[in-house]
Amino acid sequence: MACFPLRHAPGVVDRAASTGAIPKIFDLLKIDSAEDSVEERFGDLRMWIRLHEESSGSNEYTNLVFSFGITSNLARLASEQEEVEQDGGTITTQEKLTLQYLDINDLAAYNRESFTTAAGIIDAGNLTAEDVVTFDRLFSKALNTRTD
Repeated sequence: MACFPLRHAPGVVDRAASTGAIPKIFDLLKIDSAEDSVEERFGDLRMWIRLHEESSGSNEYTNLVFSFGITSNLARLASEQEEVEQDGGTITTQEKLTLQYLDINDLAAYNRESFTTAAGIIDAGNLTAEDVVTFDRLFSKALNTRTD
């Protein structure tokens, strides 16, 4: 199995920039992403590819199965303390949540324990409906095109 970074479908980030849309997880977890660019907020997706042998029940031939899929990225929630000056001049400390997308080479993304322990790996939820439709059409076209 292999995993590769994949950019969003053409136009997704540009449309989000013009409409102010952000991935749903930022709203759900109340993450302040105002300082990040739209491209940083959306991050990359992940394309998974697998080629494996499946028994055919025959010694004469074997079946190779090629599968692939697109998923949202994986991330860690991080928090940092931020000093905020109130109207009366009082300085208070507030916790600020940030979402840090995992690099494609981060081994925590491929370790089951990372999802069940305090490591806090989560599904970033940055796969859009437009991504799903675009890549579904692209893969269908690639697999169904016949050449003579």
